[in-house]
Amino acid sequence: MSKPILTKFLGREDPELIRAWATFADPVQEHNGEAWQYMGSMTDETGTWLHTFRHRCLPPSGERANIGVPARSGWAAADAIPFNEDVPF
Repeated sequence: MSKPILTKFLGREDPELIRAWATFADPVQEHNGEAWQYMGSMTDETGTWLHTFRHRCLPPSGERANIGVPARSGWAAADAIPFNEDVPF
């Protein structure tokens, strides 16, 4: 049975988010006015935390990209909330 999906938006000074950003060779990759954006952190069906990022115009192709950076081993958000697909953003 899969675990419930949890979600959390980390502040820009959070050490875990800083570590996740550091996995990108170029954390900006500006192209046509777009750059990498942190979209939040969430668990997958196994309970593993991923920090999600998107780029809406990745150079050089201009394609969209979504990447999940795995959280460091043993990390979990203390005050995460259940993910609800019905909540509009």
